Amino acid sequence: MDVLNRVGDPVGDEIKNGETYKGYSVFSDVCMLGYGDFALLDHNRGRVFAYNSVGELLYEFGGPGDVSGAIRNGTAIGFYNDRFYILDTAKTQVTVFELTEYGKLFGGVAKARQEIDFETEKSLWNQILSRNANCLPRWIMERAKEKNGQTLTPDAANLIAERTEGNLLATSQEIQKLALLVNKPEIDVSDVLDAVSDVSRFDQESLFLAMLEGDAGQVSKIIDSLQGENVQIPSFLWMLTDVVRNLLLLNRGLAARTFGLSEAHRSALNRAARRANPKLLELMLHRLSDVDRMSKGLFVESSDGDAWQELKAVCLMLSLKRK
Repeated sequence: MDVLNRVGDPVGDEIKNGETYKGYSVFSDVCMLGYGDFALLDHNRGRVFAYNSVGELLYEFGGPGDVSGAIRNGTAIGFYNDRFYILDTAKTQVTVFELTEYGKLFGGVAKARQEIDFETEKSLWNQILSRNANCLPRWIMERAKEKNGQTLTPDAANLIAERTEGNLLATSQEIQKLALLVNKPEIDVSDVLDAVSDVSRFDQESLFLAMLEGDAGQVSKIIDSLQGENVQIPSFLWMLTDVVRNLLLLNRGLAARTFGLSEAHRSALNRAARRANPKLLELMLHRLSDVDRMSKGLFVESSDGDAWQELKAVCLMLSLKRK
């Protein structure tokens, strides 16, 4: 019975175009490495493959042969105190492999993830990436393909890796931006550079104008971009709240506080006030207060706690034009 987690498809060596020196991987045994990680012993190819709890490959080692360290007929595997013990019935011996400092980092990642220690997990991943310069660009290409359905050229992946300097959070945000800003399946260096330029034009003023003009698509795009840029919500939420308060004042026939606003902003404010429902504006103010609490880590009843999603929902309330 197959009880492996197949999310990451732990298949061992992949065979492409029929090219292989020993045929397909055939697993003969499995051992746990701790915190959900596990290792598979490939009986056919004399190799060991280590995977995380969702079946994503972490590292591999070994190979067939008669030389020291090679495996002719691996039938059983165990793991204890950072060492792999492999029973080779063809050699009638147990071969011992000890994890390198690099290999030990993956165990630390699994432990931190299970303990929900994101800062330690991020630090360990950065150490892994710094020791393997080829790892990050490849990860970027695979991540973009998996999350966005986009194929990045090696040069494009290398550019993102250079920009983020091994910071996984920043790298993930760059990949998210590509999905938002580049509507094409294949991404090259020029697309990455253009996306950077596009993001620089997205600011709070753009969000306010898009919301007032009722441009739901642009509102959603800008909020996702601001989130990807790791902009702190409290830094501009007070201005967004002022926008809604001004709409409520204008809607009631009172003078709005428009000092310092651009002409385009004032015109959009007047147009939006004419179509907005006062009860809707009052509801928006209440929900913006909830956004403020969530962005500071406070509990808000009847909410999933995602401040950015709540912010987007509030802004889209005004963007939905009445017919």
